[in-house]
Amino acid sequence: MDSKDLFQSVHRHTKSQLDNYLRDIESIFDCNVISIFGDIGFVIAKSVGRAIELLYDTDKKDILVVILQTLGGLAEVSERIIETIRDRYNKLYFVIPDYAMSAGTILAMGGDKIYMGYPSSLGPIDPQIFQGDRFLSALGYLNEYDDLNKKAKKGELTTVEFSLLNQMDLSFLYECKQAKKLTVDLIKKWLPQYMFKDDDGSPDAKVKKAEDIASKFGSEEWRSHTRMLSRETVKNIGLKIDNIEDDQKLMLSVNRYASLLDDFLLQNNVRNFVHSINYF
Repeated sequence: MDSKDLFQSVHRHTKSQLDNYLRDIESIFDCNVISIFGDIGFVIAKSVGRAIELLYDTDKKDILVVILQTLGGLAEVSERIIETIRDRYNKLYFVIPDYAMSAGTILAMGGDKIYMGYPSSLGPIDPQIFQGDRFLSALGYLNEYDDLNKKAKKGELTTVEFSLLNQMDLSFLYECKQAKKLTVDLIKKWLPQYMFKDDDGSPDAKVKKAEDIASKFGSEEWRSHTRMLSRETVKNIGLKIDNIEDDQKLMLSVNRYASLLDDFLLQNNVRNFVHSINYF
């Protein structure tokens, strides 16, 4: 067997094993399953749409389970993914085997349920905006502007600070404000509509609770955009989280699936990946 045939054989075996783990999860929830591993960007959104349509045309269930692992991306894309899924499915559960940071955290809040293991993490929701050749923190830019502006009103600016204030891009400042507002708006919309829909309390009370959660996830207390917030921290903030290990079969299938897929993506240098039984 030459190297090309060997690679194809390994590829087929890996896909078959990954599919088996997904089938195990499907049987637990009586659902369809897709996995999203990678950046929450336009490439992923397009792949999610294709995977959803294939599921919808074959063996569509009432529930979609999304196995999610991401360092983040764009809140706008999170919104598009939720809209795509909600157009086809009545219930949406997110399973976080390891981490779902930033826009991934926002995305997960669009679900009816979030399942996390004891090592799983969500993250702060400080919007990241692409500027030049890198992503910049919207909250970092806004906070620095506010601090300099306050010092300017008091007449306490140093020469260096005055120069920095003059160099700030007002159009980028506006973009940062809108990104922050979008993040909060999405959470205020989704949590009352899905995760908190059966909770006691008025619609206004649920919106207020969601707004408080958004504020806590966007707080400066985390000190770093990449700070990983544990399951217990997330629960204390106010999200309703189900423990993966409460169902041993689910825990085993999710862990085996995530470990195998991690290895596959690393070996093949694949950064963004969407998988379902009929989409690979």
